Amino acid sequence: MKIKFKVIGISVGFGLLFWLIDTILAYSIFYEGTFIGLLITEVPKTAVYIRFTVLGFFIIFGILMSDTIRRLRDNIKKRKEIEEELREGEEKFRKISASAKDAIIIGDNDGKISYWNDAAEIIFQYRRNEVLGKDLQIIFPERFYEAYEKGFSRFKTTGQGSIVGETGEFFGKRKDGTEFPMEISVSSVKIKSKWNAIGIVRDITERKKVENELRIKDLAVDSSINAIALADPKGKLTYVNPSFIKMWGYNKKEILRKRFVELWQNEEKALEITDTLHDKGSCISEFAAKKKDGSIFMAELSANIVTDKAGKPTCMIASFVDITDQKHAEEELQFRSEFERIVTSISTNFINILSDKTDNAINEAVQAIGEFCEVDHCYVFLFSDNRTSMVLTHEWCSELVAPQIKNHIKLLAASFPWQMEMIKKSETIFVPVVSELPSEASFFKEYALSRGVKSVIQAPIAYGGSVIGFLGLDSVKEEKAWSVDFVVMTRIVGDIIANALEHKRVIEQLNASLKEKEVLLKEIHHRVKNNMQVISSLLNLQSSRFKDEKILKVFEESQERIRSMALIHEKLYQSEDLAKVNFSEYIKSLTDRLFQSYRIDPNKVTLEMKIEDVSLDINSGIPCGLIINELVSNSLKYAFPDSKVWEDGGKPKGKIHISLRSEDKGKFSLCVGDNGVGLPEDFDLQNTDSFGLQLVMTLAEQLHGTIDIQKKEGTTYKITFG
Repeated sequence: MKIKFKVIGISVGFGLLFWLIDTILAYSIFYEGTFIGLLITEVPKTAVYIRFTVLGFFIIFGILMSDTIRRLRDNIKKRKEIEEELREGEEKFRKISASAKDAIIIGDNDGKISYWNDAAEIIFQYRRNEVLGKDLQIIFPERFYEAYEKGFSRFKTTGQGSIVGETGEFFGKRKDGTEFPMEISVSSVKIKSKWNAIGIVRDITERKKVENELRIKDLAVDSSINAIALADPKGKLTYVNPSFIKMWGYNKKEILRKRFVELWQNEEKALEITDTLHDKGSCISEFAAKKKDGSIFMAELSANIVTDKAGKPTCMIASFVDITDQKHAEEELQFRSEFERIVTSISTNFINILSDKTDNAINEAVQAIGEFCEVDHCYVFLFSDNRTSMVLTHEWCSELVAPQIKNHIKLLAASFPWQMEMIKKSETIFVPVVSELPSEASFFKEYALSRGVKSVIQAPIAYGGSVIGFLGLDSVKEEKAWSVDFVVMTRIVGDIIANALEHKRVIEQLNASLKEKEVLLKEIHHRVKNNMQVISSLLNLQSSRFKDEKILKVFEESQERIRSMALIHEKLYQSEDLAKVNFSEYIKSLTDRLFQSYRIDPNKVTLEMKIEDVSLDINSGIPCGLIINELVSNSLKYAFPDSKVWEDGGKPKGKIHISLRSEDKGKFSLCVGDNGVGLPEDFDLQNTDSFGLQLVMTLAEQLHGTIDIQKKEGTTYKITFG
């Protein structure tokens, strides 16, 4: 408003100035009169009109000019504001484009680069001054030039193109010629009536690597033989791989509408697992899963909760493995292990069992097999000698069956023709459902049903090809789908019982004739001893034909060896225990005979013996006696030359010592030695030429023993055996 009034005032001023000038001219040139009069009161009529017209003109002009100046001023102000906004916009664009991670490139209507930000320098490796004014084609590989030129020719005139307003992926080319994947967004803008292109370029090399890795991982998940699934935090399935679909039998559309817990046989178990998963973040468990067709299989689950950076659950990921076969294998392995344990235990119980303990062992066996097979009645029937009847001799009953053995159950074999025919053929009667037995087994069927038996197995008890009875398993509580394993076990235990019964029979027969056999065994030992004496006499007779001392010595040594063996048999038939020899008495008799044979004066060489009360059987006694014979003979022959027999003062210093004692774990220690001249320093037992020592080594091996030679103060041989 102030400017308006100022302009109008100036216009009025110009009008009044004209009035004053006209008055001055009139006063000085045209009219006579006073200046004041000509200015105000004496103005000619024509001059008044002119003055008022001019004054009105200036007033109107001032009014018009004031509006024009006001509008002009407003326009200038707006232009300044626009220019300021443009400067601010340009500054913002400059700062934004300079700090942007993406390349910002502007191409003019001729396809020349007019703008190139810092990120473009980094991505394409061109400096700004290297590319400004250059063709946009330099950022593309040459194989895209033709398509670029076609597209840009259209863009120049229309501002449109196949990628304008879109975001696409292409390959870019750096200054060094290397190519890289890039994502580019193109928009068009008209500058000075010409279309310009603005491109925002992002290097997606790393993203492509990640996408490729994810693609590989997705492919791995899809091709995994494990069933893999994703679910939201509430347990609704959001993804499943093909193995999952195959494992559960649903199609993908059906399965993605379900929750985790719907795939379990037991939803309570499912909720328990999901609670554990949410509480601990991970879970490994086994559960019974339910397929679409309702069938059940065992699965192993390994699941984890996936959280965001704030720790909030975003999804659940789970891997499933069908372990049905594994579980069956484990159950089969457990069954086999228990099967073998039971059979081994039953078999072991009968090893070296006394005949009066056999019946108890059989009762324990039928109990063990009955409990293992989870039946209600396990029993043994034995045939009479003429096979006309069968008697219940052993049984085990569950709480559902009353014991029958006290009733002395005896059945006529002729009443069970079908059963007897099967048993006598050594075939196993294998009946899962008694009520379905054929008509030829009617009596057997009626008898079993009358006792409430629903399933039965009966295996023959046979020894030496002769059936002597049968072992039976009855199930009263339920029908049993008997597996082959139960049949095999029944057959094995039946054979074990047959052997036990035969063993019992044989032992009883042996006990009945024991004294007769004892007499016979003593007679055998006596005859062996006499035969050996005959052999010794024959050797003595044969030796009389020779004069050579070496040959005679060989005959003498052989005779001593035979006498040592004969002495064992002599001690055996004189002993109350026909199986073992009292070795203390035997060694005393053996060494006395050797001293006599070699004519050793007891005043020159003395014998020391430390023999525990040890008894050896004939298999150990003969080799042990021969070893003592050889080693004592060696001592008597070689250990004491005349110069080594007497001590100063005339006292005998030659000593031979023998000891025999028992050690830990059933071992025995035999030591034979002397304080004589000893063995040479280079003596090697393994390479000795001495037949006697070679015989000692052979006999020690026969005893599974070891030989240790001590050369301190004479020679001592230590043989450990047992």
